[in-house]
Amino acid sequence: MFHLPSRSGPVPVLVRLGHLGLLLFIGSTCIPVLASRAGMAAPAHRPARKTKSPPASVPSARTTTARTMAAPTSHPPRPAPKAEELAVQGERRPLNFEKEQHRPAAAVYLSPDELITRNVHTVSDLGKVAPGLQIQSSTGGSNTNFRLRGVGLMDFTGNNTPMVMTYVDGVAFPSTVMTGAQFFDLDGISVTPGPQGWDYGQTSVGGNVSIRTADPTSSFHAGFDEEIASYWHDRTALYVSGPLARGLTFRLAGMTQQGGGYTFSRYNGSTLGNADMGALRAKLFWDPDENTHVGLTGRWSQDNSQNVGDYIVGLESPAYASLFVVGRDVNRTGWGASQTWANFIGLPGKDVKPFRDNTAWGVDLNMSRVIGPVRISSLSAYNALYRHEYMDWDSTNLGLQETYQNDNTSTFTQQVGIAASRPARLDWGAGLYYNRNITNENFNYDYIDMPGRGYIGQTRYIQTMNTLNAYAHASYRVTGRFGIDFGITHESDSRRLEDLTSGNWYFNPPRNTMTRFPTSGLLSTQFAGGVTLHYQLQQNWLGYVSVKRGFQPGGFTANSTVSATQLKPYKAPTLWAFELGSKFETGDHRYRLNADFFYYLFKDQVFQGFYVDPSKGYLVLYQNAPDSHMWGIETQFEAHPIPHLTLSQRFAYMRAYFDVMQTVNQTATTAQFARTNIWSPIYQSANGQDQGTPKVTLNGMADYAIPLSKRYDLDIEADYSYSDPYKPTGAYAPDQTQIPAYFIANAGITFRPRSHRWYVSAYSSNIANRHYDITRATGIVEYFAVPAPPRFCGARFGMSW
Repeated sequence: MFHLPSRSGPVPVLVRLGHLGLLLFIGSTCIPVLASRAGMAAPAHRPARKTKSPPASVPSARTTTARTMAAPTSHPPRPAPKAEELAVQGERRPLNFEKEQHRPAAAVYLSPDELITRNVHTVSDLGKVAPGLQIQSSTGGSNTNFRLRGVGLMDFTGNNTPMVMTYVDGVAFPSTVMTGAQFFDLDGISVTPGPQGWDYGQTSVGGNVSIRTADPTSSFHAGFDEEIASYWHDRTALYVSGPLARGLTFRLAGMTQQGGGYTFSRYNGSTLGNADMGALRAKLFWDPDENTHVGLTGRWSQDNSQNVGDYIVGLESPAYASLFVVGRDVNRTGWGASQTWANFIGLPGKDVKPFRDNTAWGVDLNMSRVIGPVRISSLSAYNALYRHEYMDWDSTNLGLQETYQNDNTSTFTQQVGIAASRPARLDWGAGLYYNRNITNENFNYDYIDMPGRGYIGQTRYIQTMNTLNAYAHASYRVTGRFGIDFGITHESDSRRLEDLTSGNWYFNPPRNTMTRFPTSGLLSTQFAGGVTLHYQLQQNWLGYVSVKRGFQPGGFTANSTVSATQLKPYKAPTLWAFELGSKFETGDHRYRLNADFFYYLFKDQVFQGFYVDPSKGYLVLYQNAPDSHMWGIETQFEAHPIPHLTLSQRFAYMRAYFDVMQTVNQTATTAQFARTNIWSPIYQSANGQDQGTPKVTLNGMADYAIPLSKRYDLDIEADYSYSDPYKPTGAYAPDQTQIPAYFIANAGITFRPRSHRWYVSAYSSNIANRHYDITRATGIVEYFAVPAPPRFCGARFGMSW
């Protein structure tokens, strides 16, 4: 049997707030005094100050400070050609991300101001601001799955390498649960689609999400942001930063979040889904001279939030109608388990609310040294996750389908690189990347009250992954306008699935069918790379074309394994990506239009399918689609047509099809079983079938700053996002799993002085109170959905010194 680990319990909210308050007090009182005595204080709003990174800014869509999103690498980004440098120096632009306009790649760059203004507090919120990016919560839990330009995998267990990799300060995080509480004190986020892996890190076929946190500053600064909103939502974030000694700087930042639960019990009206999390981050930079840098970062987070309740969309058969409550009020839910299951895993009672008890911590060391014409760098990181989650999928107070997941994951990363240190006609870099990931996972499923089952299912295993990536890249400026970028990587990934034990526990009479399966192994090794040609048509107009080949390691299903067939690994998928793009500015840099067209050829695309077992029926199995393709168009538009007005619009249109694929015809197979009492698969062709990705996704924003006086401004902001219908698990899935189209509008108003020392704002998200879903999935006999937040009204205020 399995029991909950002995833990000291969640950190009390008041204790966390007390720690953060003490940190704020130190930053706001003692440090400014010491700084002024040392003659080191600098006003936070002076653009001329030189710091490692600017302090947290006042949220406003009308950003005036140009920020640069560097690639997540252990060395500074490669300098742009001199011809491009001349195009951006000496000019004051009203638009952000000036240098990125001269990088030949389609990417979405998000400033700290936009992240705050548009309520991007978690990884899942990125889908509201990055077109073509879908992020689904894994059945209401903390694990999330990315799909970018239609490339991704709905992986419930999270034991496979994601096709869209997340980086925090250059460190790869294969598990998105580790990054859930790190969305505070940020310096920006970039979303880069397409194959990656020859500039840094490890390969990915779908793209990268790079999160960059704020660095220490060379002068003392401190600040805080407080947000309160509907459903007792409360979020506090603060930081303090400055020098400790000559060449030694630090930054401490913290965040705490509570409340916000918007689903309620249909039985007693109690709330489900309240947040209860806290996080801390510390950075220490040592720069003894202009050629040497040493950076040490430590992070910790504790998430004791409740999981959001779901609702039932439909049933496979009306025979189960007496057990489930279908539809009705989508914000009314239910939870509860069988007492047998509660005792089995060690819950204090069968009516405990679905919860999280996730602890994540990590440390990384980043070092670089310039020796003449080269820069040598090293990035070492260790991160650990202790995850304990209880999820109720049946939305009732019965033990029909509950899940308890116990997950201990550790990952070690080491990257070393060498690159050119000076701007030159030929820029180059090379490096080695190594990652070792160990996951010890245990799943327990409650089917005690499910007719025809009456047991507890259990799957546990240990998986070890070792990845080694050797990469090199070069950029050559052929002429003042024309350049070539080239990159190549060779990645070797080996993984072992060990001690996989799975089966059922019965209690009347007591017995079990637990089976230990033999160790399974998989080795994936291939080359990937790309070539990009770019031409500066005019001073503010860049055109480019690229051809890239991406590679992703294979993996295992490892979900409710009851047959040796489920241990068959899926093949390593590969993708050929062709892209044509343009980046254009005009009107004295007041208008910007970026556009690109892409075409993907996907070999062995991974999807969640079914294996029909002769004795057990349908079993989940990740499979490969031999051939498929995708294509699409993306645009990003930003304008400042009149003083104080900012308009922006992001748009994506795409189509994705299977070219060669077979799937199990569940309707025909089930009908055959009803006639013959024999499970035997009947296949159907999916050639030419749409993959179920949203055809159109778009979001936009308008901001107008009203000068009230010489000292104060009033910002009025409105934004929206839209998505066409789509199916998270693919078009072949039942219609009940399709997420309907949705349109969400938000608005806010901010009052602040022009010194940017403080601000007060009010906002409303999902103004029209539209219903839409975070995700939809298939249960044992039911289809369920996790509702997205309804209308929230709130206020923010903050100060910085």
